[in-house]
Formats: sequence, C-alpha cells, structure tokens
Amino acid sequence: MATLSEVISTLKKMAPLSLAESWDNVGLLVEPDVQKSVSRVFLTNDLTEDVLEEAVSVDANLIVSYHPPVFAPFKRITSDAWKSRIISRCLGRGIAVYSPHTSWDAVENGLTDWLISCFDGTVSTIQPLNINPEFSHVVTLSATLSDNTLLGGKEIRTIVESSDFQADKHFKVVGYNDSQLQLLCNSSSLVTLNKVAKFSKYNLFFYANKNESLPSSSTGSGRCCQFRNGLTINAAIEKIKRHLGVDNLMIALARGSTLGILQYDSMILYLNKSINYLLI
Repeated sequence: MATLSEVISTLKKMAPLSLAESWDNVGLLVEPDVQKSVSRVFLTNDLTEDVLEEAVSVDANLIVSYHPPVFAPFKRITSDAWKSRIISRCLGRGIAVYSPHTSWDAVENGLTDWLISCFDGTVSTIQPLNINPEFSHVVTLSATLSDNTLLGGKEIRTIVESSDFQADKHFKVVGYNDSQLQLLCNSSSLVTLNKVAKFSKYNLFFYANKNESLPSSSTGSGRCCQFRNGLTINAAIEKIKRHLGVDNLMIALARGSTLGILQYDSMILYLNKSINYLLI
C-alpha cells in the first residue's frame, strides 16, 4: 500500500496544481492527524454527506472530489452545517480529501480534451494571453447577420468601434480572422461590451478569459476545434450527448441562432467548474 504523500505526489504529476485557475482551491484539502496508508481511493464529482457515507462504507482512505468541498474559510467546524459535518467526519474517520478541479480541466489529455474529442477536426488550446498586464481579460467576439451569415474579424471591429467602446481607451486588439475578433480589456469594459452586444442590430456574442499566463502551450482551460466539415448546432449537440451518454443537454444559444439552420465550422469548449452548459 502507498502512503498518502505518495498518492498525492502521483496526483500532482498527473495534473500540476499550478495549472489551476487563480481563484480555485485545489490540492490536499483535508489531512487527518493520524496518517494511514492509502488502500482505497474514492472518486466523486461532489463530496456530499451521502457520498461520504458511501466512501465510509467501502473503507476509503482518500476521497478525490473534482469540486472542492472546502472553498470559503471555516470559522468553526461543528455539526450545524453540512459542509463542516463532512470535514469533521473525514477527520474523525482518518479520511483525506483531495480536489484537482480546474487543474484537471487545463492539463493536456485531461477532461477538456476528452470532451472535445467527439468532434472531427483540428484542436487548439484556449489560453489566457499575458500580452498586456494592464488589461485583465482576453475577449473573443463573433457576429452574424440576420440571415446567420458569419461576419469577419474586421467587420466585428467596425461594429464594436461604432459604439462608445473605443480602441486604446477601453480595449486593445490582439488579432482577428474571418470569423472572430480577439481583444484585451478590463472587467469594467465587459459591462460596456455586453451592452454593445445586447443593443446591436447584429447577432454579436463573446466569451472572456482572465489575462493570466499558464506554464506551457499544451495546457489551458479551454479548447477550440476547427471542424473538417461544418455542423449545425443540433448535430453538434447530438455528438456531445452520445459522447457523454446523456439524454438531455442544457445549452445557451446566441441571439438569432437556431438548432438546425446556423452552420458552424468550429466549436469552443471552455470548462471552469463542471459540464453543465454548452456555450454555442
């Protein structure tokens, strides 16, 4: 049997904790005072009281919970709140708790790569760009006309600059292609950008990442797949449902989009917490 430190060392090698988002709480979260050898590891998405009872029933020494059961600081560990009850029970039973969370999302061949693997195309990493530290976010914008024709990056820039959102004052352009515009801005400017998207006569939508560096080019919190052949949104959803083995999938459609008409030549997959929503 391995020691707890040996198992934790292996988990860190699988996905270095340095890959996790800056806001996250990852790593060894509960370490009992009485050290035990690890003979059984219990895996879960969320550590609830029912899950803990199941782990206890199989004599688990270590629980690996994807989502961190400990996030905000505890002022007391008592039985009047379910989260503190879990920590108290783990300590009393000598059960350690480890959470990898966004380090598993970002690592090469991790959860995000597995999710995007159901599509046929060229996959690239979505990374925060530490180009200009005075800007806190990297934003990627796309837009369509009323007939769902995709606009190019130059056209999207014209739309953005026709509002009160001014280059060099509110944002800095990073680059563009025939379907997207990427720029840097601060969190306060995201509010203005959201208003631009809401009141524009075009179907304008965007997603934002924090502007922070990651250790290597093969890691990042998201992936972009450039399809070999275009897909309707509905076809993309069916692929993901089969891949996940689920009957239903919650999605967020851009304004003016429909499941069967709009053709996509790429898919952007971004994970922060869990596989709850597909942003299209």
